[in-house]
Amino acid sequence: MILTSFQHSLTSLRFSDVEGLRSSHALMSHNNLIWTLPIPEYDGTDPLHRDLAAAAHHAAEVAATVALPSTDHFTTKRRLIRNALLADGIALEIERLVEALLPL
Repeated sequence: MILTSFQHSLTSLRFSDVEGLRSSHALMSHNNLIWTLPIPEYDGTDPLHRDLAAAAHHAAEVAATVALPSTDHFTTKRRLIRNALLADGIALEIERLVEALLPL
């Protein structure tokens, strides 16, 4: 469970960076950016890894509380979830943890 949360958090993190790349047209496909990141393997003895996994778990709990109308487009649903994560403060916490983890 923790490893899955950790991996999920890394694949969804740095969204602001990816969005910036897309808007600047710096990459042909921002979807492939994740494959260029030096993502370390999960180490349960590393406090930073554990903190990031816990933050990802909390983010999933926050996202699960967001009402998503079935008629809304997925981009609208994604925005609603992103706004909930920002309002909760967990989005910025995850950003901070990822910045500490990845040498970007």
